[in-house]
Amino acid sequence: MAQGYQRVVQTGCDGVMIGRATFGNPWIFNRQIDIKNISLTKRFAVMVEHAKLFEKYFGQTKNFAVMKKYFKAYVSGFAGAKELRMQLMAVENAKQVEKIVKVFLKSQS
Repeated sequence: MAQGYQRVVQTGCDGVMIGRATFGNPWIFNRQIDIKNISLTKRFAVMVEHAKLFEKYFGQTKNFAVMKKYFKAYVSGFAGAKELRMQLMAVENAKQVEKIVKVFLKSQS
């Protein structure tokens, strides 16, 4: 049971703020899904989609570097995560993210 949900049950409050808990974990809104059970392939597919959507909706007004804070959340908790994050910190667009992810996943198979 998610910590925020536990607090609602314990205190009877009307709700909780989750803020940064959503970084890299869009599944947080479904209590039946634990990010630990999401495959890296699926997690990375969502990260790439996130990067593409960022470019589509904010590419003309915001620097792509904003996405880097999300990469840490998507890319953690597995062997090779640190090295993959280091590569992602150097990207400038969603195509580069997608290419790095494909190479990483291919190296894992």
